[in-house]
Amino acid sequence: MMTSFLNSLKFPSNQGANDTFCEEEKLLHDSDSISLRIAQDRASHLEINSLRRRLRNLWLLLGGLITLQVLLICTLLPTGIINLSRCNTNPSCQWASRNSSDPSPENFPNRCGNSIAEAKSLNCSFDILSKAWLPADCSRLGSAEYLRDSWGWNHTGWGIYSDRFQTRELTMNELMGYADTGEKWYGTEREHLVHCAWGLKRVLDGYYHGKKMDYIIQQLHHTTHCVDRLYMSAVKAPDLDVVLGKGNIRFGIC
Repeated sequence: MMTSFLNSLKFPSNQGANDTFCEEEKLLHDSDSISLRIAQDRASHLEINSLRRRLRNLWLLLGGLITLQVLLICTLLPTGIINLSRCNTNPSCQWASRNSSDPSPENFPNRCGNSIAEAKSLNCSFDILSKAWLPADCSRLGSAEYLRDSWGWNHTGWGIYSDRFQTRELTMNELMGYADTGEKWYGTEREHLVHCAWGLKRVLDGYYHGKKMDYIIQQLHHTTHCVDRLYMSAVKAPDLDVVLGKGNIRFGIC
């Protein structure tokens, strides 16, 4: 009798609640799928924009370096032609008559001899940027800035060493003395790049203002080497795509 009584009772069905729950779960799943697609599309868009910025920055950098090389060649070539026309009558011509395979030809008018004692007697002094004993009338542009940057960037000076393993740091007197001993000194790539940057500025300043310059630092192979080193360093820099620069568009004059 109890069984019949229980069977006669009608309890509300759970089917409707289950259907509602399934529909809500489906809506949530669809919403998650849409959000995922939106996030993927946004990430893809950001990646494309980042690639465009990289390519744009690379082309700007490459264009700047090519412009620098063209400027140097256009500056060197006419100066060389003018000097070549004068060298037959003017013994003090500065660079066009020099043999590129001989960094210190005997007929070069401003020399510092072959020893430190002789260099001092000829009023030459040590130039830290070019790591050379130079005549008094040679340009020193960039030397003070080179030393300033050594402390501004790493707070320890450039650190010039006796070997590539940085076994011993050289003093300034030891470095200058290598002119007599013929020993090699070693420096960091950071030091090398700053040397190149200020060396290029010295060359441009020298040709623009007609200043005398060290024979080695003004040679085309040295200029090309420095441009290549600066280019490779810039391309591989970790913050290459960080927006740091700004500029104006102007109407140029040639």
